[in-house]
Amino acid sequence: MANAVMPRRPPQLQERRPASARPLPSLNSLKSSTRWLRTLPIFIAIVSISALGLFNYQKLNSPVLSANLYSLRTNPTVRELLGEEVYFAQKFPWVWGTINLVQGRVDVEFEVAGKRQRGWCRFVARRTGGRGGSWGTETWTLKVGEKPVDLLEVEGDGDPMAGAEF
Repeated sequence: MANAVMPRRPPQLQERRPASARPLPSLNSLKSSTRWLRTLPIFIAIVSISALGLFNYQKLNSPVLSANLYSLRTNPTVRELLGEEVYFAQKFPWVWGTINLVQGRVDVEFEVAGKRQRGWCRFVARRTGGRGGSWGTETWTLKVGEKPVDLLEVEGDGDPMAGAEF
């Protein structure tokens, strides 16, 4: 066993030099100081667009919009104007306005479409009596072309928020 050959250690792929042997990067390097200045606007734009998309997604999944869209689908006047299968007009719809259930204020506008036409739905509701109070619809209109139709005054479901609790 005296003549046995000891196996060699495999060579390391990358040797690390001691920290003292490497030069430190320059703090006043023009390249490093302007790099973050160039990417900061891109970062701010991405964060802003993402935040707007998240807020819109939150409005889209609100029970207020779900109830409103259901009421539009089942309203005979809306079905007569827009046609069957009433839903949002775009694949990625945008909801304009605010939904603040804590303070009791809803004021939204969004585009809907059926088989025949497109239109804009505007919905405004307020909660009276503070927390636990009842919701009342102030405005619920569907604008098809230049012709707005007040959906609270036509035959059909009436107030989509009647008896709603959030």
